[in-house]
Amino acid sequence: MMDTNKNLPVVFSSDPAAIAAAESAKARIQSAYIMSIQRPRNEDNSRHEILEACKRPEFAERVEYNKPVSGHKIKGPSIRFAELALRCWRNIMTNTETIFEDDKIRRVRVTVLDLETNASFSKEIQIGKTVERKNKTSREVLAERINSTGEIVYIVTATEDELQNKEAALISKAIRNEGLRIIPSDIIDEAIETARQTLSNRYSEDPKAGKKKVLDSFSTIFIKPSEIERYLKHSLDTVSPAELQDLRGIFSAIRDGEATWQDYINTKEPEEQSGPVKLDQLINTTSKSPDITDEKRDNPPAQKTPRDNQRRPHKRNTLPPDKDNQKTESREQPDTDQEEGSVPSPRVQLAIKYAERLDASKTRDEIQIIFNEIEKDLQGGRLEETDCKDLKRMGENVKKELK
Repeated sequence: MMDTNKNLPVVFSSDPAAIAAAESAKARIQSAYIMSIQRPRNEDNSRHEILEACKRPEFAERVEYNKPVSGHKIKGPSIRFAELALRCWRNIMTNTETIFEDDKIRRVRVTVLDLETNASFSKEIQIGKTVERKNKTSREVLAERINSTGEIVYIVTATEDELQNKEAALISKAIRNEGLRIIPSDIIDEAIETARQTLSNRYSEDPKAGKKKVLDSFSTIFIKPSEIERYLKHSLDTVSPAELQDLRGIFSAIRDGEATWQDYINTKEPEEQSGPVKLDQLINTTSKSPDITDEKRDNPPAQKTPRDNQRRPHKRNTLPPDKDNQKTESREQPDTDQEEGSVPSPRVQLAIKYAERLDASKTRDEIQIIFNEIEKDLQGGRLEETDCKDLKRMGENVKKELK
């Protein structure tokens, strides 16, 4: 009788190309780890190399970008600075991998790995296969819209070159944002301050040469001196060293694809307000829910007593009242924003968290980092435009106190 339970050989079939790709990736990662063990990082040497690079005027001009966001000028470390910092920090590996693609989008994962600490940061970016153009000649038009200047722009299918440039710009930004999380923030702040001092010394020694260099840089992206005067709102004859640094940051942002010149021309100055934005005022503003009845909105809160306005002496005047005063307010002042016993919405809790972080900030760069996080939450729908404006007004007032 035949034995049907005997073991039969199992045959595995694999694609040789897939095996070769896997082995290649494995060898690359193993060699990187071996080199990190043989040549470990010296943080003091890395810091020295970064700071020395920022003392070179030519590189110092590329350290910071300056772009407008919601009426505010946002500054931060540029892509070129991030590339140098990651190179000087050593033993950091970056990798990009296309994880999805169809006729409309391409999705890419960007990973930055510290080979010595195994700290890894990754981000998935989505590249739409379309671009905006004012001229639709010989292009496949998919849609159209009216831009901020009232002109019609056409959304057209991107060519291979346009898609490659778009993808490269987004990947560079992702590497910068994720890579700089590995390097200590105090070294980044120190490097940016060194670059600012380098440019300040250079422009102070020879303002005319500095102005000429900045204007020549803008000429390479087809922006005339008259356009720059329109932005500055005065003649270039009276441009200051601080304005030259500001213009250099704008040029870096435009060159790296962070913004366009039209973004700066259309930027409106933020509204002035008579006094500083306080944390408790901000909480009251952001905690307003859209389902509040008109009757509740029309009922003003009770008048605060002088004791309610007292602050702890070792805190800035942006902090909320102490616990005793909060109890007093809870007895005297009706809650017009939320019903009794209700829990603040996630949006309100997030706004309060940002307000507390701004109030506790000790440096202007730390405030700038918080501003960037607020913008991301605004774009992600976790905050509203009014929350963003109130938080940024509060941050600007904290900056003034730090001067």
